[in-house]
Formats: sequence, structure tokens, C-alpha cells
Amino acid sequence: MASVFRDRSKLLPTYVPDTLPHREKEFEIIKRIILDSAASRSNTILQIIGDVGTGKTVTMLKLSRDLQTNKFRFSYVNPRQHGTSRILVFRRMCRSLTPDVYSASYSPEELLMATLSKLNEDKEKAIVMIDDIDYLLLKTKEPIIYNLTRLNELTPFEEIPIAGVILTAKSIKFRDSLERAEISSLGNQFIMFERYTKQQIFDIIQKRAEEAIKPGAIDEKVLEYVSEVTSSSPINGDIRYAIDVIFNAGSLCEAQSCQKITIEHIRKAISYTSPSITQEEIMNMDQDLKKVLFAVAMALKESGEAYVSLDKIYAVYKELNKKKEIEMNVFLEKLQDLGDRGVVDIKGLTKIGISGVPVENLKTFLESLLNNL
Repeated sequence: MASVFRDRSKLLPTYVPDTLPHREKEFEIIKRIILDSAASRSNTILQIIGDVGTGKTVTMLKLSRDLQTNKFRFSYVNPRQHGTSRILVFRRMCRSLTPDVYSASYSPEELLMATLSKLNEDKEKAIVMIDDIDYLLLKTKEPIIYNLTRLNELTPFEEIPIAGVILTAKSIKFRDSLERAEISSLGNQFIMFERYTKQQIFDIIQKRAEEAIKPGAIDEKVLEYVSEVTSSSPINGDIRYAIDVIFNAGSLCEAQSCQKITIEHIRKAISYTSPSITQEEIMNMDQDLKKVLFAVAMALKESGEAYVSLDKIYAVYKELNKKKEIEMNVFLEKLQDLGDRGVVDIKGLTKIGISGVPVENLKTFLESLLNNL
């Protein structure tokens, strides 16, 4: 079967490109702030604010890659993937920055102390990046922000080896849930990531298509169509959605043994691509979470309706997981987590559906989702 892809991995969420079209300015500002902080032996707190798909995560990951040459150590924490409790976040940090001193028996405070002491002993600088801090704060009331913004109080007579703490959030409103002391120590250093415009989306996906797709296998008019759809409501400039659509359209093109990705392939891909359930979102789910989402999708598919009841979903889940099912209370926690992630739309115990999928596309989308889980 002929492939339209040159390198399909360039369309995956894990790929970090060498250049960031329309985010170069923000990238350079962040890089300069971190380097200045390290040079002055201080600690800075940066808050990157931007909607879904505005390039926050890829900018952080590129920063970590580029600054490795400056002998920085990095810890990237994604609460959706690595956990939403203080102990899990600090374990992730310790393992990433100072694995030699990690101990599963340590308390959160002991993990932080051990990490800071080891970094100072090794005369190393570090950067801590926490993605989706708003999601993390939704799941826990523990003083994670307080701990991370008052590192100097843990080692008052030593240099702070963590030059920067970078937090990302969809909105500045994440601060509304914090105590006054936390807001004060957090500071007001914001880097705003605006939604991508139609032209900016075109520039980004054109560059990505050059890396991922064979020459002549996708025309500019097709990329223009993807840009138009992505820049409009309800997608509102989510670049991850645009890249997922191109990936899905390319896979569909290959399955049909076509030599070129057409607008029809794009339209078909759009019918089963949801802005709320991207490839990245699925990658960040544990197996139990995927099983609950699978049960939601199966229940919706069987009913043929836009919404189903909790009882129906749980009955489907039990039927699918006879050998290893989770208790009802854990099931409810997982279902609520899907709601908190914006994947599942919970309007009540009898009205649960999939977020962001038009009713007319629901069957096609569910079939595609079930194949990917």
C-alpha cells in the first residue's frame, strides 16, 4: 500500500519541531527570563496563559531541549499523565531532577528538601514545568503552589537551585481558587498565548506537512480548508485539532490506496475528530480511564442517542470488564475525571455524552474512538 506520509511521527503530540512558527517571540522571552534568573542566582515564577492548542506545551518542551546545552536539569509534570496529588507531583520532580536521592518513603516536604540539597551539592540549575496547573488545582486542594513558590524557605541559607518554575493554564482564573498568600508568592509574571489566526494556522500546518507528508500529496487549498475550519467556532484556533485532522485524513487516504489527500478526506476526518479528545488526551489517560471512556462510547453507540444514563454506562462497563472491574465509587471518580478534562459532558445522572461532537457525526466519531482506545 502506497503511503502519503514521509514521516507520520511529525504529526504526533510527542513531536517537538526545531522551529515554532508564530511563537518565536514568546519562546525567546521565556528563554531570556530563565537565563537571567539563573545568572542572578534567583528563582522566577512564570505563568503561561493560553487556550487549548495555542502552543504552550510544545514551547515548554522546546525550551527544555534547547537549554540542555546550558547544563540545566528539567522536570516536566503533566497532571493528567503523572498524577494529581502533591506526593505524585513531587515524586515526579525528584525522579526527573535527582534520581539518586529519590525514596518512595519520603513525604512531599522531604522530597523537595532532598531534591534541592542534591542540586546544590551537584552545583546544578533546574527548571520545573507544570502543565495544566488549572486541572491540577481542580483535583487537589493541597498547597502545591505555596510549596513551589516558597522554595527559599526550605533552604534559607543556601542558593535556590531551581531557576524557574513555569506553570501553564488555560485562563488566569486558575488563581481564583488560591489563598491570598499563594497569589502573593505566585506573582504577576504572565506570558499570554493568544489563539492562532487562520493565516497563522496555515503557516504552522504547512510547515508540519512539509515534514510529515510526501511532496505533492497534499495541496495548499486543502491546508487552507483545514485552517478555515480550525480558526472558526467551535475549534477556535486549536492547532492540535488541525494536526489531528491532517493525520486522520492521511491515514484515511492510505486506507483507500489514494495518492493524494483531498478535501473529501479532510471532511471525513473532521466527522470523527473531536477538539476535546485529541491524540494527546488519549495518550495521557491511564487504562482504567480509557475503559470508562470506552464504556461511555459503547453505551452511546448502542443507544443511538446523544446522551445516555449513568446506569446504562455502568452496565456496559461491567459487561465489558467481567474479569477486572473497578468498584462503583472508583468508576464515578473516573467518570468525573473525564468530565473535568472536558472529554465527557455530564449534564446529570441521566444525561451523559461526549463533548464537542455534533449529533450528526456522533456514530462515525464513536466508531473511530472505539478503534483508537
